[in-house]
Amino acid sequence: MAFTEIEIYKINNFVGVLCNKRAPESIRDKLRYEYKIEGQDVILYEIRPRWDKPDEQTGMPCAKLKFVRSQNVW
Repeated sequence: MAFTEIEIYKINNFVGVLCNKRAPESIRDKLRYEYKIEGQDVILYEIRPRWDKPDEQTGMPCAKLKFVRSQNVW
């Protein structure tokens, strides 16, 4: 079962703020964090320029949060 609208709102507020705090505004063109909600998972990505093509961005998963609804735990 996917997240409810209220759960998505809470995730966006918490994880979104965390991602914005993690990379200061001054370096966001070089490093930033984003997240994606997939089913019962929240996947965090580190976004940075490719080493061989600096004009292209690449995203690498760096953390995965999994919600177990039957136990109500992350």
